[in-house]
Amino acid sequence: MKTLKNSLATLVALGAFGYANAETTETTQANAQEPQQKVDKSIPPSTKTSLMDALEGTTIGGYVYGQLTSMFGSDASGTAMRFRTAIDVNTGAYYGFSVGTRVYASIGGGAPNGKSFLENSGASPAENMQLGLQALYGRKTFESSATVITAGKMNIITPFSDSAWDFAYGAGIDNYDIAGVGFHLQAYGAWALDNSNTIGTPELVSEKPLFIFGITGDQKELAGVGFDAWVAHAVDTIDFLTFVDLNYTIAGVKLQTQIATTQVNTSSKHFDLSNTTQDLTAKLRGLYNFQLAYNSNETGIVAAAGYTGSFGDGYGALLNSTASFNMGGKIWYDTLSSGANGYGIIGTGGTKTSDGSASKVQVAYASLGYKGVKNISLSLDYAYVTSNNYMLMAKGKENHPNKTHMDVQMHEFSVSSTYAFSDKLALSVLVGSTFGDLQMGRARAKLTYKF
Repeated sequence: MKTLKNSLATLVALGAFGYANAETTETTQANAQEPQQKVDKSIPPSTKTSLMDALEGTTIGGYVYGQLTSMFGSDASGTAMRFRTAIDVNTGAYYGFSVGTRVYASIGGGAPNGKSFLENSGASPAENMQLGLQALYGRKTFESSATVITAGKMNIITPFSDSAWDFAYGAGIDNYDIAGVGFHLQAYGAWALDNSNTIGTPELVSEKPLFIFGITGDQKELAGVGFDAWVAHAVDTIDFLTFVDLNYTIAGVKLQTQIATTQVNTSSKHFDLSNTTQDLTAKLRGLYNFQLAYNSNETGIVAAAGYTGSFGDGYGALLNSTASFNMGGKIWYDTLSSGANGYGIIGTGGTKTSDGSASKVQVAYASLGYKGVKNISLSLDYAYVTSNNYMLMAKGKENHPNKTHMDVQMHEFSVSSTYAFSDKLALSVLVGSTFGDLQMGRARAKLTYKF
């Protein structure tokens, strides 16, 4: 974060609104496509008494990256470049009041599926660079209480959404008066999801009110115990969405349990998949995950192993296809631009199979990594995906006649590495492939600069 001029107090970063996904190591992170926002638990006092002081306390932060992705194998193909930047600007506080905004620019793709390199990279005449104002909000912080009120256009920051790119119009309140515990209330009149990482064409846009309430616990302040308990409701769209994450860490060993349950309104235009013979909408969707991980927070070995299963009519229980859920593996759930094979509410996990039975997913996974002393990390990941998952085929019509969906059993192996040239500049590389009913590979190189 670059400060325009030193001041006695700085504004809560953009991530202070709501919950933000905590940073984890390469071995446990669920394929984070974008730098995620983080909660700044320290609420700044309203010390600014001069408007000029507030302006001088303005902060600018963000990132820019270039990424090259190539898909290969019998069930995937294509190469794409992507360039993207996001810039957060926050004024200093004037009697506790401040203003923030987020602007972005993006061109190119992240998960190519056929087509030419120029088409995938946004260089064809039909493609244009996307520019926009993703967030513009006002904020009030209080001296007497560790409370922040935010209103305007902002990101939907929860553990079941994409905190970097999902956005909405409304207001939120965050309170941290109890040490280590946060209370979050959000209410939106209109909202849009970005499961495809394409800001101009979000996969689900709704003007039905969305209400979210969450309670979070910081393990650093609660003797190793961390938790998230969230509930959401969207009028005439989502009957309820619940997300619970309970974890305990001691001596670098972390035991974690995650459960997500969602019921949608099948008459909503977003979920009405009925035809003349049967309704294929998964009304009740459920996910659970158990993971055991080790991370010493020093140089050395990092490792994780876990299992994910589902219940109900389907497994599309999250607003985003990954969010902060432990996916296992690196690429099997992110093979198409829409992330349809993940756990998103509008992915294949929200659809029953063609015979009307429930779609299900089972994933057993493990990872082993190393954090070096010279700003380098290395990770080897494995995942086994099975069950009645009804996944979408990347090239199903060509390689699997008369099937665009099928129950997939596959193994994934991937190797990834990150080298940090400095605390601002880093290069990450990923190479992985699936074997079994889906045979596809991915090679990716990404250079990121944070400022």
